[in-house]
Amino acid sequence: MLAELSRGTPDTVACRKLHMSPRTYSRRVAELLECLGAESRFQGGAQAVRRGWLVGACLAGTAEGG
Repeated sequence: MLAELSRGTPDTVACRKLHMSPRTYSRRVAELLECLGAESRFQGGAQAVRRGWLVGACLAGTAEGG
């Protein structure tokens, strides 16, 4: 989920990739942002990197367009 958020994948695409309903995906994103203390997805991504939750392959996928 964090990888999809970091890539900027639209929710409709990400929820399909992760086999979730759009409502479940949106709810989980909101819960994740709350857990991170973030007010936006950008802040959430920054917090996830800072905490070491997004590393290596997850970040490499953004450069590859993937």
